[in-house]
Amino acid sequence: MNIFIAIDGGGTKTLSVACDEHGNILAFDKCGGSNPNDIGACKAVEVLCVSVNNLLMQLSSNGINIDKIYIFAGISGALNHKNELYLGLKSAFSSAVVKVESDAINILSSEDVGSDCCALICGTGSVCFARHGERVERIGGWGYLFDSGGSGYTIGRDALSAALEAFDGQGEPTILCRLIEEYTGISVAENLSRFYSEGKPYIASFAKLVFDGAETGDSVCKRIIERNADYSARLLLTATKYYSGDFPALLGGGIFSNYKIFFDIVSQKAPKNAKIILISAPPVLGAFVEALKLADKTPDISVRNCFLKNFNKICY
Repeated sequence: MNIFIAIDGGGTKTLSVACDEHGNILAFDKCGGSNPNDIGACKAVEVLCVSVNNLLMQLSSNGINIDKIYIFAGISGALNHKNELYLGLKSAFSSAVVKVESDAINILSSEDVGSDCCALICGTGSVCFARHGERVERIGGWGYLFDSGGSGYTIGRDALSAALEAFDGQGEPTILCRLIEEYTGISVAENLSRFYSEGKPYIASFAKLVFDGAETGDSVCKRIIERNADYSARLLLTATKYYSGDFPALLGGGIFSNYKIFFDIVSQKAPKNAKIILISAPPVLGAFVEALKLADKTPDISVRNCFLKNFNKICY
């Protein structure tokens, strides 16, 4: 049996599935983040190889004989490390057909909307990709040192910055001070060393408090959401130059899926020719579609539906 391994790797978690060509999920694995910009390329390769090996062990224990393996890994932060990740996976699984791309490709291929479409991802990080014909253009996504908004990291960072300014009297009073203390058990100032030592994923975890605070009417939280939504909408506006008319704009990532208010604000601010779609399929479905392409196969709707039925039953 030919096995298609699909990987969706983010800054916080990595989902991997092994499927047959019909969309039946035969093995599933979930582990920590695999963004090489966060943990380094060597550690990312280690995470990916462990995940693939976990899948292969499950297949073996279920008595599944493997003829050929096709691996597609869509990984956050992979664009600057594609060769390193590819060589690491290929070295570990030399007989497999392997391809590594950005996790944006997973989003672009997860919905059945045709080839020409745009994907805006707002998760731990943020990035926009515009696919037109055979080309995929990158907009933003330059990492937490340079990107200005639209991500869990920037929303969390803005929350901590606002709370610290309120704490020392520079800024406007905000409920974030209390919410952060309830979340961590200590004041925002007392937790400073942990912000620096644990870095991006930890800071991104504070994004939730901004949305909680906005529900109470806190003006600081509302402005943080508005500012980050402005940045996200600007990425979509930049993408319009690659399309002559209307185009599907797929919105994905934890910030969109978990916080409807952010999706609604970005949708309102988006250019009119961007036809907004909140992604309903898991991005790992897009990785499976790309894995099938490695074997010159194109999934029809029945294959997609089979995958989704299996995924909802096995992975949730």
